[in-house]
Amino acid sequence: MTKKSNIQILVVNHKPSYVPKNELLKPIQVGAAKSGKRLDGMAYYDDDGDNISDRNRSYCEMTATYWAWKNLSADYYGQFHYRRYFSFSSRQDDDPLPARAYPDVESVEQEIGLDTSVMRRMIESYDLIIPRKEDMKRVADSSSIYSHYKEDHYIKDLDHCLDYVAKHYPEVAVFNDAIHESEGYFCNMFIMKNELFDGYCKFMFDALDDFEDKTDISQYDPYQYRVTGFLAERLTNIYIQYLQSLGKYKVKELQIAYFDHTDPKPTLEPVAKEGNIGIVMAANNYYVPYISSLLHSLAAHSSEKYTYDINIFHRDITSESMQLLIGEFADRKNIHIRFYDISSRYEEYKNLFTRGHFAIETYFRLFIQDIMTSYKKVLYLDGDMVINADVAELYETDIKGYLLAACPDPDTAGLYNGFEPQKKDYMDNVLKIKKPYEYFQAGVILFNLDEMRRTLDVNSLLKFAASYEWELLDQDVLNFIAQGKTKLVDMSWNVMYDWRRIRLKKIVALAPISLYDAYVKARQNPKIVHYAGPEKPWHEPEGDFATLYWQAARRSIFYEQIIARMGDWRFQHIHRPKLSIRRRSVNKLRKTADRIAPRGTPQRKPFVYAKRVAKKVLRRS
Repeated sequence: MTKKSNIQILVVNHKPSYVPKNELLKPIQVGAAKSGKRLDGMAYYDDDGDNISDRNRSYCEMTATYWAWKNLSADYYGQFHYRRYFSFSSRQDDDPLPARAYPDVESVEQEIGLDTSVMRRMIESYDLIIPRKEDMKRVADSSSIYSHYKEDHYIKDLDHCLDYVAKHYPEVAVFNDAIHESEGYFCNMFIMKNELFDGYCKFMFDALDDFEDKTDISQYDPYQYRVTGFLAERLTNIYIQYLQSLGKYKVKELQIAYFDHTDPKPTLEPVAKEGNIGIVMAANNYYVPYISSLLHSLAAHSSEKYTYDINIFHRDITSESMQLLIGEFADRKNIHIRFYDISSRYEEYKNLFTRGHFAIETYFRLFIQDIMTSYKKVLYLDGDMVINADVAELYETDIKGYLLAACPDPDTAGLYNGFEPQKKDYMDNVLKIKKPYEYFQAGVILFNLDEMRRTLDVNSLLKFAASYEWELLDQDVLNFIAQGKTKLVDMSWNVMYDWRRIRLKKIVALAPISLYDAYVKARQNPKIVHYAGPEKPWHEPEGDFATLYWQAARRSIFYEQIIARMGDWRFQHIHRPKLSIRRRSVNKLRKTADRIAPRGTPQRKPFVYAKRVAKKVLRRS
């Protein structure tokens, strides 16, 4: 029986990242010596044994190459990156492979042939496997590898290395001219037989060590400080062409598969074992000040009996915003705030339909059951709200046998009954809601996650969401899915404000009397006020229930930012349109004057005077 080759393909990681489960792929943490934290799930760390881990900021992935050279004994050595793998598929297209993501890990891995037996068979058939040669002109407007380096980095550094190779490795230096071509081998990726790998490392680290010994890079900025890694990629080009020229090695070129959103998909665990009130919100970085106001109103009505476990789903909230928001409630032991970056699910939500003032974040609640796997239920809250009661009361609602609990939507009932003529046909024949007056408003939802998981999965939800351009997006989706399985709760838990002062008199007034009466009653003692609509109290401070919002906003450290934004919004939407109307009037006056009172004629004088008056009015506006 033939002995299997010892194949060690290092997958370079500097942060937590998904690595396919494959016995040939060995994740290694680079820069471990100075990271302050060892990543979980790594096969190796580059600060063990003989290493140059402390030089990772300049050497980049080459610290993994060095570690493998000094500490492993293998028949084949390889190096991939956490976002870049070879495609071992038999299909090798002319065009670059598109970036891949991980909504369906197994199908992606199968597509590019990340199968142990497939990989082993190919690796053992060759001495050297390298990336397919790519043309620099595909990705940069440069005539050569050398000119591209000159545009992006300090060319003196590359010149230093080329001179060193010319003096000490004349047999390799024959291929220095390859650096002046536009095509080359990029990404410092390879799989080599052990004797080739040994020769490559001797050459590479001799040249790189000479460069670092004789070059002061202490004044380089953080990007340029990665210079040694950049140089290694160019020198690898030369060495690969040298190996090919020898004519005694079997060489295979493979496509590179680029992976997006490789951050691991952690699940969230409840913060407290007893009295845990699981809450989810969805927001972007711009919305953080308004989330702050909402959280202050929630905290003001919280009880020490409970832990308010607040989880904010997002894709772009900065670490600064996170720390500010968490810091606001640092002295509140019963308020716990976490952020969950949902960017790794981008491929699943990127093509979902949005319109008007709705943002893509509205769909993030469809992922809750996948992310909060240990929660039995969770309370979802929109970000454009203020809390006027303890939400623990709503959370404790018995929803056994239901998918969710929510408040009926009197606004949609009024639209259905004639305020929007097409709404009835849409609800009856497109969305196919059997009981339109039980349609719920999705800004406040108590999800029964156990029941959701038993009934439908996230893929089914997303597939339905993508099947049509639904008028109210995922609110329509959830209403269709939860028909007959929704527990309707008191409307005071989601009181929509009187948008433009027409919602009550013109829209809800058309709803059935039971919904109309429930809305009027709920307005008298709202437990949650929902500013559902394109204009918010931070736009229109004189709007309905705006005083409740500003009571909360004044407690926020973002208060001044909210005020400044309000001024900008009012200028853009109120002041500027008026100016535009006035300017059009002035222009119309000028055109009229040109037609009936040409310049230089006595008739022109009244128009000149009128124009001066108009300009003064504009300046005062």
